[in-house]
Amino acid sequence: MSIKKKRRKGVPLKEWLDAEFKDPEFKQFYDEISIKRRVAMEIIAARQKASLTQRELAQQIGDRQQNVSRIESGEQNVTVGTLGKIAKAVGGRLIVKIETGSSQELEAGVVRDKGRRKQYRAKPKLRK
Repeated sequence: MSIKKKRRKGVPLKEWLDAEFKDPEFKQFYDEISIKRRVAMEIIAARQKASLTQRELAQQIGDRQQNVSRIESGEQNVTVGTLGKIAKAVGGRLIVKIETGSSQELEAGVVRDKGRRKQYRAKPKLRK
């Protein structure tokens, strides 16, 4: 008995995306969605590594489980303040990094450090 291969119709996803990326509106929309998805995936991974449920994380950050679910699905914009609370709740720290370079370099993951990096740390508040 032989299995017949189905003939595929249509355009491969990569080819379709390449054509769509020529439209600036589509590219902007895709980039915004992509950022939300990457942030969501980081939050999910950190929460799971900390062995927390969505409900437990929500309790620790003072929010509802439904909002944590929306954040993890990439449906909700997240403030830096909320990201900081999440980082603290999972035993981590929040790092925000902006990479600059040409769009081709950034898409290829090639970023050169063109200067010294300065690290700024908040001064600890002293309790009286």
